[in-house]
Amino acid sequence: MGLISGSLTFFRLHFQEALKLSNREIQSALEQYSFNNLFEEEKFVNYGFVPFDFPVQTDFLTAETDFDGLSVFGVRIDEKKVNKKYFDIEFERMKNAFMQENGKTYLTKTDKEFIKNALNTKLLKNSLPSTSIVEVILNQDEKCIYVSALNTKVMDILEHLFRLGFEIAVYRESMVENVRKKTGNAKLIDDMLKLTPYNF
Repeated sequence: MGLISGSLTFFRLHFQEALKLSNREIQSALEQYSFNNLFEEEKFVNYGFVPFDFPVQTDFLTAETDFDGLSVFGVRIDEKKVNKKYFDIEFERMKNAFMQENGKTYLTKTDKEFIKNALNTKLLKNSLPSTSIVEVILNQDEKCIYVSALNTKVMDILEHLFRLGFEIAVYRESMVENVRKKTGNAKLIDDMLKLTPYNF
């Protein structure tokens, strides 16, 4: 993974629960909620934990996860996607075929939704997934998790996996919370929040 090259930017997430797990307990949780164990062919989005050196190692029974007290592993996300232009072409073809088969001169909103859903299901079933791997560093002492990529979808997946595997709620601190933590001065933050661009 990209950690080896040392060129990654990491995003920090936090959790409040006390987590004091041994390396073996962490590996067991990671294996239980691994990509291989959670994978379902019918799902359009599959995700789960993978070892740090995936795809060389594919399970946590033999993979190394502990690096100087930090747990290092990954989250694999496979998402099936459909090309928009191809979808539009196929949608027009299916609309015409549907109108001919049913003797219609126009399609209702319900007809169009039915065709869209049928086409989407058909195309996604036959498409190859787009795979991404998010690198994760878990620091139990500081109650934080560092991840190599973060957007809304990744955050939802991380929240779900960490709730399942470790029974913790991960969250991202806002800029205000970060400043409050660094300065320890709640009044200063409140004053800053009241400022408008004209007060600078």
